[in-house]
Amino acid sequence: MCITNYLDNLQERTTWCKENIIELTITIINSSYEAKTQIVQLNKDQLYQLGEDIKGLRLAPYKSIFYAEYKFDLRGDGKEITDLFRTGDFQNGMYLYFEGEMYGISSEDSKTLDLESKYGEIFGLSEDNKLLVFPIIKPQLQETVMSVLKTGSLV
Repeated sequence: MCITNYLDNLQERTTWCKENIIELTITIINSSYEAKTQIVQLNKDQLYQLGEDIKGLRLAPYKSIFYAEYKFDLRGDGKEITDLFRTGDFQNGMYLYFEGEMYGISSEDSKTLDLESKYGEIFGLSEDNKLLVFPIIKPQLQETVMSVLKTGSLV
């Protein structure tokens, strides 16, 4: 193979990777239980540690002062935040899914619709947390792209 053919082939493979980066990313996330778990954990932490919605805004305070005091005592960390955690069923039911090129997070828990109606956009990552997704998938994405560049096929 002459160098010109090799470079043309490499350029075609590079173009293919650029054009298909979203599909590659979705495939990597869907095929990795660990990646899905880590991304969902970012949403769980956003709710529990920060009491924030998808926009990074604090969730509305609990309406009942008695429940708010109960939650404050239950947390035991001195934080007065709405964290949507009591038994853990809601968080344990959380999962990641894709609809086309868009991802979503939801929960299989029976309280899900009620919590969404009370607190708004609780599923999804804040802009700060979105920045943490790339490091989660970076090693597998690099491996996949390098495989395509070297061999012309996926890993």
